[in-house]
Amino acid sequence: MTVRLPANSTGTILDTQTESGKDRQVVVVREPVRPAPTRSVGGRIIYVEDFRGIQPGFWNDGVGVAHRDCDIMFNGKPTMRLDPLGNTSGGSNPGRTAVTTGVITKRRIHDGYRHKFGMEMWFRMTSLNLTSNCWLSMSVYNRDGTNAHHARVWLDPNGNNVPLLGKILDGDASNTAGSAVWVTAVTSVLQNGAGTHTYDVPSGRLDRVGGWHSVKLVVDFVTKKYVSLALDGEALVDLSAYNMDTTASTGFAGMHHSIEFAATTSTRRFVNVANVIGTLED
Repeated sequence: MTVRLPANSTGTILDTQTESGKDRQVVVVREPVRPAPTRSVGGRIIYVEDFRGIQPGFWNDGVGVAHRDCDIMFNGKPTMRLDPLGNTSGGSNPGRTAVTTGVITKRRIHDGYRHKFGMEMWFRMTSLNLTSNCWLSMSVYNRDGTNAHHARVWLDPNGNNVPLLGKILDGDASNTAGSAVWVTAVTSVLQNGAGTHTYDVPSGRLDRVGGWHSVKLVVDFVTKKYVSLALDGEALVDLSAYNMDTTASTGFAGMHHSIEFAATTSTRRFVNVANVIGTLED
């Protein structure tokens, strides 16, 4: 007799009955495990923030707001809206560390410097005025009580040109220059950055569908190097030649997964992020 259960399911066989020479089984089936929406492969999931909870698991450590948004949805679940609320930041890029005059939403995990970790998310340039004068970035960094080691990716809309750019903070060059040096590591083939499908109530643009991008960054805290970056479903790009950036810091000695959004003018603008996933990669 061959025991069969429905495809991609687990369950328990309660009884087997024979009728007309054929076996008929009575089975209790458990719902198949449904993975979180992702465009990456590999890595054991250590958290998923899909913003179903009234209080998000990410917390804003900067200014402006990072709040649960039940108007712009993703996969039938709320998203998180990042909005500097008109607060302004200086500079011409996201900088070596998160700009505290913008939104810095994060979660912290204790692990030390023992593994490779990944962070991925979906993001949408939701409002108007996002083709320039704003910085959206994603970071994974850790502290050892003396220094902080940063891996950061700048999601540059490139003036709403094709392609959208994924730029990484070059640790060696930044330490030498004393200021942030960004290297274009990934380009998204034929995908605009800010797009024209905006959601802006005062202007009457109410496109709730929009255009979603995906990104995944993997870093190695053992070697303090980048590992890989993927943007919009393109193949992972090997970044093992790049070191994390190092700055002096006696702050909280723990690993941070964070998303940052800042603007250089007071013009109102916001982005939405969804389905943020943290992974252990080894």
